[in-house]
Amino acid sequence: MALVGTFRGIAAVEVQYGVYAFAAAMLLLHLVTCRLETLMQQRASANGLVEDAPAISEPQRLRKRS
Repeated sequence: MALVGTFRGIAAVEVQYGVYAFAAAMLLLHLVTCRLETLMQQRASANGLVEDAPAISEPQRLRKRS
């Protein structure tokens, strides 16, 4: 993918290798993040932990409002 063009004769645009390096870095970051999330969920379920459990249960929350 190479893009060369002009913006009404004012500026020239060229896509160079930095765009590809940035795209590869973003893709790698996404893959690593997804893998870490999967590992954390597996570890939480193996240890019997409930992910995103509220600190206060619903009945306790209702009693505190009264």
